Amino acid sequence: MPLTVLEWDADTTRTLHALGLATIGQLLGLPRDAFARRFGADRLDHLDRALGLQPDPQPAFLPPARFAARIELPADVTQSAQLMFPAHRLLRSLEGFLRGHNAGAAELIFTAHHSPRGVQAVTATRIGLALAAPERDAGRLAKLLAERLTRVSLPEPAVELSLTVERLAPFQALNASLLPPSQNSVQDGLDWLQLAETLHARLGSERVFQLQAVDDHRPEYALRIVPLAAQRGGPPVPTQLASTLQRPLLILPAPQPLPQPHELPSYRGELVLITGPERIEAGWWDFGDPHRPTVHRDYFVARNQRGQTLWIYRELKQPRGWYLHGFFC
Repeated sequence: MPLTVLEWDADTTRTLHALGLATIGQLLGLPRDAFARRFGADRLDHLDRALGLQPDPQPAFLPPARFAARIELPADVTQSAQLMFPAHRLLRSLEGFLRGHNAGAAELIFTAHHSPRGVQAVTATRIGLALAAPERDAGRLAKLLAERLTRVSLPEPAVELSLTVERLAPFQALNASLLPPSQNSVQDGLDWLQLAETLHARLGSERVFQLQAVDDHRPEYALRIVPLAAQRGGPPVPTQLASTLQRPLLILPAPQPLPQPHELPSYRGELVLITGPERIEAGWWDFGDPHRPTVHRDYFVARNQRGQTLWIYRELKQPRGWYLHGFFC
């Protein structure tokens, strides 16, 4: 076996070749003490580890924390639907990677790289696929990508397709049943999950989203819009408010001032106060922010002569007054 397999430095290898030593077998015929004095004891230890005469512990293999792969296209691709064939190969590689990590992916980034032969360089086309829940099945991901590609147009022919997954997410597999499902049953929320992911891929995050509760007593800041996310066990059960708190389903974008013809609030007729007041004084942590002012209000549930149930409040700070903030359905 040649000496080059030992991967010693070039100077040591040249010196050994100059002495007529070209194989490990010839090296083993030399006196060990003389070899250690001439080339160092570390070279002798390296040789013993290579031969298995000394333990040679190696660091454990750590798989990469992110996935990145690319594939050159055999011909210029002008239609986004034609990217599905190379995408299948990338998704199969991704599935093996995720199964090795026992993880799933919540967001995939495909990038179509365009031909550099034009006069001006064209920015690569980024195709994001955000999932409602972590997934790793290549077949399922391919169906979602096909939905996503219907909304993608390539500005120039693509010559390469790449796929990256920056962050891995814990994956919870669905438990199968020994018995066949009934005709009207929903299997562990699977139908809900697939519908959520299909809508997400077809319409995009800007059109499919959900509301998330925020720990803020101010009604206009108590909810925020976040990307759609579903639990693999089915849609979460909404949290029930205490029976003493009544909140309308419809909150106005901005409170609407109410007229007070007889010092009482009016909306399409005089309002009758049913319950209240519920005092809300909050927002001191945003003091000084003109876009998130503090509030000092007394809220009431009221009803007008038409039978409409409204959520109104009386402003406690100047210039005071009554305001409509929501409707009960």
